[in-house]
Amino acid sequence: MSRTACAGLLAVLFLLPAAGCTDPQGLDGLVIMLPPTTPDNLNVTPIILQRPTAGRLRFRWVWERDGAVYAELGPEKEMWALSAFETFPGEEWTVTVTPVSGLVEGPPSVATTVVSDAGRDTDNDRDGWTENGGDCDDTDSRIFPFADNDNDSFPACANPFGFDGTIPDCDDFDRFTNPGVFTDDTARQDVDNDCDGMIDEDAHGPGDIAIVEVLSRPTEPNAGWIEIVSLTDLPIELGGWTILGAGGTGVVPVARLAPGARAVLCADPASATDVTCLNVNELDFPLDAGPFALVASETIGAFDPFELPAEDGRSTQLSAGVIMGSDAMFEPESWCLATSAWSDGDLGTPGQPNEVCP
Repeated sequence: MSRTACAGLLAVLFLLPAAGCTDPQGLDGLVIMLPPTTPDNLNVTPIILQRPTAGRLRFRWVWERDGAVYAELGPEKEMWALSAFETFPGEEWTVTVTPVSGLVEGPPSVATTVVSDAGRDTDNDRDGWTENGGDCDDTDSRIFPFADNDNDSFPACANPFGFDGTIPDCDDFDRFTNPGVFTDDTARQDVDNDCDGMIDEDAHGPGDIAIVEVLSRPTEPNAGWIEIVSLTDLPIELGGWTILGAGGTGVVPVARLAPGARAVLCADPASATDVTCLNVNELDFPLDAGPFALVASETIGAFDPFELPAEDGRSTQLSAGVIMGSDAMFEPESWCLATSAWSDGDLGTPGQPNEVCP
């Protein structure tokens, strides 16, 4: 009942004596708190920091877990501990306590606590496994060693008793996602289907990325680079791709290329000064021994230095006037040697728009 209840009751003197009313001001000032808690010790007993002065004091309280009502109790003389038998790290528990005296309610007080992780030796999700025992997700009782929720023959967690050659499933609730999948599915964008830590690296093919400039014969050893441009309207995961050619093989690091964005691949960022580039491990320059290609599960883009102009210390670049993705990209006359200086006397425009070929 609201604070105005007494005013109404005083008008009905023959039904209730005036002494039955409580001064609403006497119900002000309730302050409570909830201590920090863990799954093994759910301490949701409210601590009263300040009590109202009204007599015949009782309390009505509502418990919520992650915003949903869990229990409603009272009004009772004192506040009791709440028994919750299944809690998980990250849960937010909130209690709203309203002081009550007779038929009058005072302003409520609210307190919140978040369930914390009790440690690697605590079975937070009550599935019989701890983190130190091999549980790879101790917040989900469905995930533990030897569990196979999607029945795809790949376990949810690694074998805690030693390596047995089985790779754990990166999504144990999707039978089309596991380490046995050959490549990412082109129809399921932004899903790591093959559990290799890269998303959609195989969901792209020829024409999605273009090689637009190459410094294949740098002045300084390993100071060369390869510039690529995304031609798609979706982000592209480059990690794990390779540069394959007669002059060597390089592995592209994990990186995401935004739609329409450029990236510069180099063998040694310290040598390729004045440009931000992705370090392609094991790639060696010069790259003039023959054709080379950017490869994921198939060839994405290729470059043949024998068919295009090349010179020591000058990059070979696609003219800025050529439409990306058009057949003109593959015509030798669409390429020319750079004339803009960029570093150490070499000429090129890494990371910048190409020049217009004469």
